[in-house]
Amino acid sequence: MNPPTEMSSGLAGLPDAVRWYEGMALLPHHFQQATARAEMLAAALLRARDPLHWGLLRLALEQDGTEVTVTAPEAVMPDGLPVVAGPGQRLSIDLARHQPDAEGIWRISLAVAAQTLERRPEPPRYLEHGSVRVADQNPGGADEVISVLRPNLLLVCGHGRGYADAELLPLAQYRRASGVPVDTGYIGPWLRIGTELVLHGRIHALGRKLRSAYAQMADDPVDASRPVARRALLPVLGALVLELDSMCQPGTSHPQVLYGVLARLLGALAAGTGAAVLPTLPRFDYRDLAAGFTPLLDALDRLHAQLAPDFDWAPFRSLGKQEFEIAPPCWAAPRRMWWRS
Repeated sequence: MNPPTEMSSGLAGLPDAVRWYEGMALLPHHFQQATARAEMLAAALLRARDPLHWGLLRLALEQDGTEVTVTAPEAVMPDGLPVVAGPGQRLSIDLARHQPDAEGIWRISLAVAAQTLERRPEPPRYLEHGSVRVADQNPGGADEVISVLRPNLLLVCGHGRGYADAELLPLAQYRRASGVPVDTGYIGPWLRIGTELVLHGRIHALGRKLRSAYAQMADDPVDASRPVARRALLPVLGALVLELDSMCQPGTSHPQVLYGVLARLLGALAAGTGAAVLPTLPRFDYRDLAAGFTPLLDALDRLHAQLAPDFDWAPFRSLGKQEFEIAPPCWAAPRRMWWRS
């Protein structure tokens, strides 16, 4: 197995350019060197511009006892390699054959050996994938059949046999419960927060609650006795709620961008509720999205409750045109009632 190496955002290790000249004896190695340089250069430039350019695009997991199967991986590996499972390709791992880590967790990752020209990677980075017919784009050209390679996708537990972080894409985590591995709810690095993620639903629900809070605050009569911070919060809250909506609804926003919007919301709500000290921002961990998003969303929920503590919601039913019946909860003290159509 390749010795573990840390993922770098620089250009160190980039293969040298091939010296081409007239009359040279061409070997497959010349083209392998040139191809590897082009591939690694593009990935290195992208990584330097955007370190979090990699992650999952699609994932389907199935579990049968101790066996976990990935049926539809589509992702960009940390080293920039795009990977897609072939038709009907299923990747499986039996957790009964692997020991959990010191925390009692099986950490499953997709592994692809790093690109290297200094040695033959083991397992190989690519596997032969039969032949394909390629059309000659020149007028009058003939089609030819060529052999092709595809990334060698493997499922590993932990770091497998010494894989480096740049060779691993975290997928899922399981913890033993009653003798059976149980999904921990782990959310790995996704390139976008889509509707298939629990996080998307929670962020969308927060946006709806804050939109209602904005409507309530905007309807309050102008009162000089209200704290200045609370009065100043309204335009900031409106702008941030709309920004959150625009990014959350399509389900195409990168987690780091969404995290930044939620962090601005946290600061705005803390200031608007009169906090003397700003809350500590949870650390954003791209390899474990729930670890950063969950405490951040919990803090936003708590501040939202402080923002409009004098409102309670109760269902109502229509009795006819412009006539409604509502069953308010048992309040300990009189509260305002807010009707929303």
